[in-house]
Amino acid sequence: MSTRTKSLINKIKDYLKFDKFYVFRLKLIKILKDKASKDLYDYGEGYFYQSLKKINLSGLRDTSYRVKELNLSEIIQHKKVLDIGCNSGFVLLETENLYESAIGIDYNLQLIEIANKVKDHLEANKIEFICDDFLTYNFQNKKFDVILSLANHSTFDEGIKDTSLYFQKIENLLEKDGILIFEGHHPQYESIEKFEKIKVFLLEKYNLLEEGKYNVNNFYDN
Repeated sequence: MSTRTKSLINKIKDYLKFDKFYVFRLKLIKILKDKASKDLYDYGEGYFYQSLKKINLSGLRDTSYRVKELNLSEIIQHKKVLDIGCNSGFVLLETENLYESAIGIDYNLQLIEIANKVKDHLEANKIEFICDDFLTYNFQNKKFDVILSLANHSTFDEGIKDTSLYFQKIENLLEKDGILIFEGHHPQYESIEKFEKIKVFLLEKYNLLEEGKYNVNNFYDN
């Protein structure tokens, strides 16, 4: 099944869920439809890239599964968190109430608008969503205990063009004993060899705490 077909199925499924979030989901779908930019890569292939259980919304990637597999619920407890390339912000929204504070940054205005709509709806006041370029944005001397780099170190839309600069900025933003959670791309897009080279590069500056692979019946998370 192609990812575009999967997204279409997700969309139909969500239209048929007559629950308390039905009207709200329709508003989000309208933003997705009306404000889609032809200049930006559509990671959701016509619908949402991330899912969000809190509003019963489907996506190509299972956010709850990622949170569980990455052990985020434990790692981010009472921490200051940064999610780079946060998309619609659903990883941070899924884990809200666990961390002390969080920032999600993405340069797609449409997705940040959706993130803020959901944030307001759920009254998730510990999160700030920023629409900007991570490589050039001035974080005003902020430091983070946990930084999420979830399949974002190189991007299909070439939003991240300089991987070396990307990791240098992460290093500058991370607290001395902070944690970087680094997720590679699906092997169809990023070879194991390329991923291993990045891993070797990172291990020159970081201690490896844990590693693993996703293994579910879902293209992006397999």
